[in-house]
Amino acid sequence: MLALFEEEKPYLKALPLEAFRYFRQTRTVDDAGLVVIEQKYYPALPAPLYSEVTVRIYEREVEILDAHGRLLRRHEKKTARRRYELPPEDRLFNPSRETARLLGKAMKIGPHSAQLAHEIFAHLGRPARRPFTA
Repeated sequence: MLALFEEEKPYLKALPLEAFRYFRQTRTVDDAGLVVIEQKYYPALPAPLYSEVTVRIYEREVEILDAHGRLLRRHEKKTARRRYELPPEDRLFNPSRETARLLGKAMKIGPHSAQLAHEIFAHLGRPARRPFTA
């Protein structure tokens, strides 16, 4: 047995300092192109809306992979919950019945409220609905 070890010893490499992390977590991309990980929102585009993606959660970053294991996005891990900062290219404005319903509710308050709601949706896209539904 010792002879086999001595034969293989020159080919052995040092073990990594960090243990191998096992994970297989899936998330569904919402209608705003985001996934929720630990109550934090992360852009997942170019993943299709409502598709399932695999997420890898590390100490300082989060990776989002497609169904074939290809890396779609890598984000620095966020500290604040239920907050998101989206660059303009990640903002989707995809009107839905829910958006129309919320804009209708704003109109019942008054025309200025409706105008403000329209401007918020136009500027922030689909995620702008969250404060109205919370």
